[in-house]
Amino acid sequence: MTDPWTYGETDPSEEFVAQMEAAYGPNWPTELMNNLRFDTSAEPVELPPPDREIIMARRVFLRLPWSMDKQLEVIGRNQGLTPSELVSTWIAERLGEHGGRAGAE
Repeated sequence: MTDPWTYGETDPSEEFVAQMEAAYGPNWPTELMNNLRFDTSAEPVELPPPDREIIMARRVFLRLPWSMDKQLEVIGRNQGLTPSELVSTWIAERLGEHGGRAGAE
């Protein structure tokens, strides 16, 4: 496993696509569907409703002075968080202070 503070993080969806391409080739969406087999005699699957709000992933690039980036890294490492986890927590806390209202000052 690589250090996300040194090498950056990988988007889980990119990992999924890489795994699908490794298993089914570059035309994986079509090949995956061609390999699916449905068991019409199987019991129906009931999915429970989500117990929490859906989490959205958004790719952003932080542009920080070097000294601030190092401070961010120290805080994240001390808390055992990846860069995305740390920044996501901060943003969620900040928005929560404003009741989740977009554009709140």
